[in-house]
Amino acid sequence: MGEMIYMNMTINSLFLSWNEIKGEGGACIFSRFMENSHIKVLDLSFNPLGSMHFQKVTCIKELSDAFKKNKTLLHLDISYCGFTREDLNIMNTGLKYNHSLLGIHMVGNQGGVDSLGFLNENMEPPSSSQLITKIDANLKAGEVDTKDLDLQK
Repeated sequence: MGEMIYMNMTINSLFLSWNEIKGEGGACIFSRFMENSHIKVLDLSFNPLGSMHFQKVTCIKELSDAFKKNKTLLHLDISYCGFTREDLNIMNTGLKYNHSLLGIHMVGNQGGVDSLGFLNENMEPPSSSQLITKIDANLKAGEVDTKDLDLQK
């Protein structure tokens, strides 16, 4: 995937949500985004990329570096990826140098995006600029809670 992103000359939107991409895969993707000049929209939502998933390898540093160096990405959705407040602080170090990203979605992570579009590690619940959902930040794919369901045969 990282090589495709690096070599890409035609794809301008990449939707990779719900693919179980973990920290190491995210690191590869974001490291290639430093040089990519064609992809404008990236959706990595619902992938366990953040530190909340207790991974040995996370992609936070690469994401921060991609924010610094990439000048073409306009929209990023990293909702429900398990990013912690500490992750957001690291992301902010790169994001403060980025003047091209117009939208970032962070719903379902610790912290969020404020009404001015800045990452804010102290935000709870998500800002009014985000779609508010009832999906918990610790959502695990494949789990069904049957305690309130009225199952009929």
